[in-house]
Amino acid sequence: MRLLDKIEEEKRNANHFASRTNGERYACNLYFQHALQKIINDDLMKNNPDELFDEYREYFSTKSLPTKIIDADTAYYRGRIGNEIIHGSYDECSYNFLLLYYKQEIEAPPSLFATGGRFNRSGTSYLYLSISND
Repeated sequence: MRLLDKIEEEKRNANHFASRTNGERYACNLYFQHALQKIINDDLMKNNPDELFDEYREYFSTKSLPTKIIDADTAYYRGRIGNEIIHGSYDECSYNFLLLYYKQEIEAPPSLFATGGRFNRSGTSYLYLSISND
């Protein structure tokens, strides 16, 4: 079933649900939002995201979604939890030196090490940014 067909079916279900709750728009929207999240999650779990991209782009390009223009001078921060352990010695003692990620190592993790999160499944690496370094 195509994405558009799945979404239209859930819209009909949401409207039917709303008719049973005296037309409560909040309940209808909540129902539809949950259904849409499930559609997307199921698609991402069962399919290669690269194969879904065109279908999702086609669907969402017809929607007027809110946009935000970002000033080119705005600084964004990327934080990646992690470090590298370097084995070494000083005098006759062995040490493990802990080096925090720096520069290129702060980029999105290699797919091999990418764990599942809110917006990605295991093995899919994303870059998350922040406007503050806190």
